[in-house]
Amino acid sequence: MSQLQWAVGRVASLRSAYLAETARWLGVREECELSSIHDPERREAGLAVRWLAKRLLLRKCGEKTPCHKIEILSRDQAGKHIRPSIYRLGQPLEYCVSLAHSQQLVMVGLSSCSRDVVGVDVVPAEPLAASLVRMWFTPSEQMQVRQGDLWEACRIWAMKEAVYKAVNRDEPFRPRQVEIRRLDSGEYASDYGRGR
Repeated sequence: MSQLQWAVGRVASLRSAYLAETARWLGVREECELSSIHDPERREAGLAVRWLAKRLLLRKCGEKTPCHKIEILSRDQAGKHIRPSIYRLGQPLEYCVSLAHSQQLVMVGLSSCSRDVVGVDVVPAEPLAASLVRMWFTPSEQMQVRQGDLWEACRIWAMKEAVYKAVNRDEPFRPRQVEIRRLDSGEYASDYGRGR
């Protein structure tokens, strides 16, 4: 039976933790993957989310595997972004993981069953530009944003990305293919591939 776990952390706090680590904690393939990120803030967030994911994995597995022998890879051989995979001692683990980061926050969702689908996302706590809402939200979502509070667009955007991360089959992210609906109960539902 699988169990879903998640963790959220601040990039600055996690940076302090991984910089204080005296033992090597990144695997060779992770170092190579992260070295291709040229933007310093994105690289910091990539390091922080991996640090958080490895802490979660080590707690979940209860193992004494050295941290650098667990690798979380999110690019294929050609450098294309893919659903993250976890390897321990070079062998794939049957886990499903989703990673998300902004400049300040990171989030990890993890299931011990590869058949599960997990998708998480974080967005900055600032209003989204009206042009982004017009371009990437369906007409129904645009109406929800107009009727909702200041943060409705942020919630919808985060859910769109999380749903995509959970259910995509390596197709590119097309935000209008994910439609988020607010239900009368206040909860949200999604449709994938039905948006326009």
